[in-house]
Amino acid sequence: MGMFVQRVPGDGNCFYHAASIHADQEGHELLRHQVMQWLRRHGEANETIRQKVAADGFASVAAYCHAMGGDRAWAGEPELEALARDRQWRVVVLQDGQAPKTYGEEDWPQKVLVYNGINHYDAAVQGASANHGDDGKEH
Repeated sequence: MGMFVQRVPGDGNCFYHAASIHADQEGHELLRHQVMQWLRRHGEANETIRQKVAADGFASVAAYCHAMGGDRAWAGEPELEALARDRQWRVVVLQDGQAPKTYGEEDWPQKVLVYNGINHYDAAVQGASANHGDDGKEH
């Protein structure tokens, strides 16, 4: 079986919906909370995250988390880095026409997200198509 894109809702929580598929957990809310908690605890000590937060126009990781921790807030590179480090995943982001971006360590289990280049993430998963399961029926 190959990799398939599993579509997620475009409701402002798409990054967390897509990542929660890889986390084998229901709902995006818990994962958002966990990522924000990791950022609050470790973000200021991580130079890469501090630079990404500053590039997004925030004075501190705490200010970033305050703004981005709520429902429907978009996610960016600080969240990608935090997700990879918190879960110990090698997160690979695929985008048409771009080289893949990776976060985390090379020897960590790989999880793949697909970014449309504008405002939406989906998950890439091994196995049956997201729209058709192994039984061939639409799901």
